[in-house]
Amino acid sequence: MKNSKIIAFILTFILFVSAVPVSAATDYITSADGAYTYRLLGGNATLTRYLGEENPTLNTDGSYTIPSEIDGHRVTALGSYLFAFKDVPAENVIIPDTVTVIEAYAFTYSEEVYDPVAAKNNPEYEPEDVYKSKLRHITIPESVVTIGDHAFHGAPNLEEIVLPDSLRELGENAFCDSGVKKVTIGKGLKTIGKYAFKGCEKLTEVIIPENVTETKKGAFFGCYSLKRLDVTQNTRLGSHCYGTDYNSKPEKDKLLVFNVNKAVKFIPVYDAYKSNIPCAVNLNVQKTLLGGDVTGAEFKLLLNNKKPKSVKSSNKKVASVSGSKVKILAAGSAVITAEDENGETRTIRIKSFNNPSVKKKATVRKGKTVKLSLKGKVYSIKNKYTSTKTAKITSKASDSTIKIRGLKKGSTTLKIKVNGVKTLKIKVKVK
Repeated sequence: MKNSKIIAFILTFILFVSAVPVSAATDYITSADGAYTYRLLGGNATLTRYLGEENPTLNTDGSYTIPSEIDGHRVTALGSYLFAFKDVPAENVIIPDTVTVIEAYAFTYSEEVYDPVAAKNNPEYEPEDVYKSKLRHITIPESVVTIGDHAFHGAPNLEEIVLPDSLRELGENAFCDSGVKKVTIGKGLKTIGKYAFKGCEKLTEVIIPENVTETKKGAFFGCYSLKRLDVTQNTRLGSHCYGTDYNSKPEKDKLLVFNVNKAVKFIPVYDAYKSNIPCAVNLNVQKTLLGGDVTGAEFKLLLNNKKPKSVKSSNKKVASVSGSKVKILAAGSAVITAEDENGETRTIRIKSFNNPSVKKKATVRKGKTVKLSLKGKVYSIKNKYTSTKTAKITSKASDSTIKIRGLKKGSTTLKIKVNGVKTLKIKVKVK
């Protein structure tokens, strides 16, 4: 663990140094009170480095407010590495409503980190000698529209995050490996970035509102305490959106509940199955659809958080039922009907299939096209990033075959994304 933190520190420090152009060094101004350095753009200030940790000016309640104005200039952004590798002034930090952007790495690695200077000057130095951030609460105002990559990465004591309705962009790893227990997502956010909350081991529940249309890969991966994930039909969950190491053992007292508040096109029970996480689907709607590569997945079925009176399957070869537990056995279709104590029924329509496979190698002549058959159910093909100077894929989303056209002699590897999840790689030789 300590070695990984040392490596993380070195890599991040290299990024920090390389991110500051030498020619721009003279553009950084030290504030009159000596608490910050900043740069100006159009008369507005971006705070670039906090220097006031020796004598911070705190509010009467012990909190700290980042200044809205510095040397007569309006503060509109918190720059990269503003508080990185420094202790913040107080447990409770308030961002003023003049700020619209929190740049990448602004509060990053505010956890125990290896201090090479201390190690060099102290023969008895131990990694435990370094500081640990005080930051527990951060107030993000309704003015903020962007939170950059790794902005709060590694803030171990940060407990709760309220993302304002004004927020439009949440970067990759924004709160990765932080101590967040609860997050509230505002009404303006459409996409949750890759690994945004990865490794937040204390996070227990996530309610994704209708305005979020996509969560990128691994957004909640490694959130070991996650027990509730609310989804609607508007949100597409990226691969490995949540879960743990696929080789991990299931926790006996762990149950991840997917609250289905509107008919959804995809319930990610398969990731739970692969991650050895027991899961339940709690139906708050009359009908919903469970589709995708879900063969082998199993889950408990709940109706308004209660065990149903009875559960039936229309096709026991595809989906079996035992009590309130549903297990998907094979590719195919089935309707699961559950009845509550009042005789009200609700259904899940299951469409299970195995993701497609294709030959891994292909040979084609220059100027000609070869067709490769896809095995398995195909409902979408994505051609982005599948062309090279040697060959290209010309398939359409509605095709059941992959068409490869040779452009010039040589060898290359093409990639194609099928069903929005699986990426197929094909080694192509053009004669």
